[in-house]
Amino acid sequence: MIVKGGSLGKGTAVRRTADLDLVVFFNGYSTMEEFIEEKKKPGGILDQFSDYLTAEDIDSKHWIAESRSGPFHITLNMESTETKYDIKVEILPAINVIGRNIYEGCNMDPVYVNMARESHDTREHYSPCLVQKQRQFVRGQSSEVKNLIKLIKYWKNENDLEIKSYMCELLAIHVTRQGFSNMRSEFLSVLDLLVNYDSLRITFDEFYQPLKWEKYFPKAPYVIDPASPFQNTCMENITAAEKKKIESCAMNTRTCLSL
Repeated sequence: MIVKGGSLGKGTAVRRTADLDLVVFFNGYSTMEEFIEEKKKPGGILDQFSDYLTAEDIDSKHWIAESRSGPFHITLNMESTETKYDIKVEILPAINVIGRNIYEGCNMDPVYVNMARESHDTREHYSPCLVQKQRQFVRGQSSEVKNLIKLIKYWKNENDLEIKSYMCELLAIHVTRQGFSNMRSEFLSVLDLLVNYDSLRITFDEFYQPLKWEKYFPKAPYVIDPASPFQNTCMENITAAEKKKIESCAMNTRTCLSL
């Protein structure tokens, strides 16, 4: 089974650039540790993906493509020679860890209990396995929320800020629940949050109760994945200079909008 995630899979892509996650689910693995070993070993799943993508020239008349391997996925950067539209495709191997709990309202606690028993490094491999829940959460939002998401992503891209696309989506969803009357007020609220980047503490309760899992939250800043109480969508290893750039850009934009 292949599940389409990323901004293209959730309906939140912006013009000129987009990300597409193709999560490929594999059968026959009883534990996450077994699956991780299969991904890492020479000639394993990731190597096979990489070999397949580089066996032949994947460029076409209208696209230039470049692939590279990472510890969790294969990344394929595709650039249109006609429209200058860029797509970053990430191919992520996964296994089914949630069973039949893909439907809204299903109890996800058994999944999180199993994840809690794992080491931090092992838990990182669970994120693509939860793509159906992540996609369900974002795709279920209204068109007004998705328009705000696209505005935030456009602002982030234009200013070259170290903010994950998924975090932009979650910030938009968070502020639209605060009762603002228009998109301008909602966007200003997002900027207010980013002006104080290190104070970010945002959680969601659709699939779990945050208080039950807060001992696993990192220190602020954090915007916790609604599909996993162990996953912080804030950029890891972000530098002080990059944080300062986000805060300064948010402040400058807010000032301009307030004139």
